[in-house]
Amino acid sequence: MKFSIIILLLLSFSTAYSADLRVSSLSATDMAGEESYSANHKLTNSNSIFNQIGNMFSKGALPEKEELYGWWSGRCYRNKSQDTPTAALMYTQKIKDADHGPVFSGKENFRMSLLLASTPSNKFDQISKDEIEEFKEIIKQTKAKLKQSKAKIITKEKDGSLVSTLGRPYYTLSLRKYRHYFVGELNWRGDIRQNCYFFKKVYSY
Repeated sequence: MKFSIIILLLLSFSTAYSADLRVSSLSATDMAGEESYSANHKLTNSNSIFNQIGNMFSKGALPEKEELYGWWSGRCYRNKSQDTPTAALMYTQKIKDADHGPVFSGKENFRMSLLLASTPSNKFDQISKDEIEEFKEIIKQTKAKLKQSKAKIITKEKDGSLVSTLGRPYYTLSLRKYRHYFVGELNWRGDIRQNCYFFKKVYSY
């Protein structure tokens, strides 16, 4: 099955190991009483899903890197279409910087990437074996393109988030953990373009 992937975001950070998160629901009442998420946003509907994920992010904490290892399904919401979900798949892999032979193991980086697809919004919630192989090929091709372009991929801890500078200039992803979810902001030159959350681990290495 071929996917209408509309964007591929490439990030990386340091070594991590696999761990599962519990999948559970979050009702609207869970957000009751929390501070409204309006700073740095131009919102027309304070109760939009985009804004509620922003609330989750503002209450979130720095994630443990080992929790992220694997593939995670979720949803993203644009700032201009705040209640319309986009299918999202966050996947991670370990990348060694070089082969240093039998004496020196070399530095191992932990790369995280994001696939977004237009429809349906639950596209990545269930992934078949054929789809896994297709995604692996996408990852392989992307890795080769990065080597050719020599794109700088930088991730650091900042203000309680994992913050990644993407291959495109001024495009960043800030990631936090809220309860049993990973929540993220996609930012372009200080403007939050999309808010995302990831709730289901669909593949383990």
